Amino acid sequence: MLFEQIGKPNWISGTGHGQWLLEAEGRTVAQLWRHLTGNASASITDGEITGVDLTRALEQKTLVPGQDQNGGKTPFSNLQSTLTANGDTITLSDGIMTTEAAKAGFSGTLSLFRQALMLRGSIVTGKDPVRVLTFAIDGPWRKPLFSFENLASSPPATVETPPAVP
Repeated sequence: MLFEQIGKPNWISGTGHGQWLLEAEGRTVAQLWRHLTGNASASITDGEITGVDLTRALEQKTLVPGQDQNGGKTPFSNLQSTLTANGDTITLSDGIMTTEAAKAGFSGTLSLFRQALMLRGSIVTGKDPVRVLTFAIDGPWRKPLFSFENLASSPPATVETPPAVP
């Protein structure tokens, strides 16, 4: 009943895998959300984010900070994160996304009750010159707003792969 109410975001696709240990108590969906606790690890392989082309954004010379960058698609080979549930808020941490040309790290929150998300991250190209792009994904999870905070050429940066969740 709980997950039927959440709905499936239509801007991300792929083959999902995960380990979930969640507890909730209540007679209604709202009560379940308020009392939800637990942890999870999740990954999506061979997927795509619809609504933003991160590769194109990294190649652009100028971007307007905070401007809506919706449009395009970003294929990825792997996306993974750990999740912690506390009431209706799910905290994502240690998020990693790997594309053909870049690697991104991200973290943020999902609100089950409001069906909204707030994610922040940075994506780093593996090409020379190395470019770093800080991005934000905000709003309702069925149609979020993708925006970029900055774009810079910089010395090589790394995005650490999180340890495996037992």
